[in-house]
Amino acid sequence: MKQRRRLVSAATVSAALAPVLVLAAPPAHAEGAPIEPIDVAELPWCDMVTEEPVSVSVEFVDVPASVPATEWGEFTYRVTNTGTEPLSPVYAYAMMWATAEDDPEGPYPFDFEWQVNGEWRDVQFESDYAEGHFGILRELPPGESAEARMRGRSLENRSSSVDLSARVRYDDAAVEGACYATEAADAFVIEATGGGEPGDPTEPTEPAPDETPSATPPPAGPDAEPSTPAPDPGPDLADTGTSTALGVIAGIGAVALVAGVGVTVLVRRRLR
Repeated sequence: MKQRRRLVSAATVSAALAPVLVLAAPPAHAEGAPIEPIDVAELPWCDMVTEEPVSVSVEFVDVPASVPATEWGEFTYRVTNTGTEPLSPVYAYAMMWATAEDDPEGPYPFDFEWQVNGEWRDVQFESDYAEGHFGILRELPPGESAEARMRGRSLENRSSSVDLSARVRYDDAAVEGACYATEAADAFVIEATGGGEPGDPTEPTEPAPDETPSATPPPAGPDAEPSTPAPDPGPDLADTGTSTALGVIAGIGAVALVAGVGVTVLVRRRLR
């Protein structure tokens, strides 16, 4: 009897804890409820309610704080059924907007994509298709989540701030023409990249050419024409010996002249 009571007690405790465990379990990522590309150009009109009781949530997960310019920044778009009833259908909306730091009012080209079956596709803008809703969930069971991988990048090497917006809506099965929606937002920055990493050596610069003419002519190159030689003046007088002989002859002549003058004067004095 004691053993049977223990078994009954254990079964009773397990049954009592089962709802608690179910409520405490985190939402599952539903592989059977993928976000599919939306196939309607215009969503059905509805009187949208954004306050409680909204049984769905949306968020961006793993958004990077910053991304280098022209490189992809990836993150996850997640929708969760927070209620107790299946939701059908659920429309998923997303938008990315980038504002350049150097020209906040000017254009700033960028790409915004989401992944479908391993293939990246553009996320349409509100004015392009389905009011900016890119995906649809045919049915989302209670407590389950569905995800889509997304990415964004700039097309120019400029710094900017990026705003992400998300919204999901679902129709109220009990009230015709009524729908519920919830929103979320996130952000990151795009940083321009420089021409080189800090500490990289700089290229040496060539010195400016000196425009002052040089006093020394530059040496002639191998292609320069040879200069015409000056005419040969002939052998030097020192080479012929004329200079020495002429000096001796001039000295002897001077002595003879002086001697002759002296003899003439002496003769004239004697005749007197």
